[in-house]
Amino acid sequence: SRVYTGKTDPVCYVHPFMQSTVQCIECSDNPKIADVCSFHCNNDCYQDAWEFHLSVHDKAASSVKEDDIFAKIAASSASPSTSAGGQSSRTVGEGSGVELTLEVGRSKTYAPTDHDVGHGLKFECVVVDASTRTPASEATTVWTSTVTPAPCPRQRLMFLLHEATWPSSSGGPSAPKGTFTVLSYNILSDGRAKGGRYNYCPPWALSWSYRRQNLLREITGYRADVICLQQ
Repeated sequence: SRVYTGKTDPVCYVHPFMQSTVQCIECSDNPKIADVCSFHCNNDCYQDAWEFHLSVHDKAASSVKEDDIFAKIAASSASPSTSAGGQSSRTVGEGSGVELTLEVGRSKTYAPTDHDVGHGLKFECVVVDASTRTPASEATTVWTSTVTPAPCPRQRLMFLLHEATWPSSSGGPSAPKGTFTVLSYNILSDGRAKGGRYNYCPPWALSWSYRRQNLLREITGYRADVICLQQ
């Protein structure tokens, strides 16, 4: 089996689980700005991020001292639709239709990396004749949804509850002071995550298969001596 990462349609910079439909012209035309920052899923998303684009444009302009390119940005208002230079965004097309992929693994399992964020993964499997080592069937392929970045780790917040000297079990002098950490964590059971209670959250982010790996990463990252889980 082989695993490929797709390099076709760009995804939204703000919402990486959605395909982009709008691109900022100033960002895409400037080599000083990362191309991924220029894509948005729709006009509303692009308009909400306009202040971010203005700051990026200004930084790029000051670094290369090309005031003529960014003059229309400096004179623009807080909305991309009223830019003094006219159109400030372009519609993202569907591409050439050519499937462009890059092989990233040959195994039964594959863990996405940071390089896969924003792209779909293609899993290809072929049945092979053990005696001849030749394919015995056509390749079967499966495409995954777009790989999204893992949530940023939370800061480890700790506070001292009690400081005491432990009594000796043998009746002798008291034992030296010691400390240990306790973690109390509400993992939100899979059953309670369903039923529309959290309709503001995307369904894929509520699925147990997605939350489980993030919960394990976060809980183990706290490095607590005692862990208490709720639900």
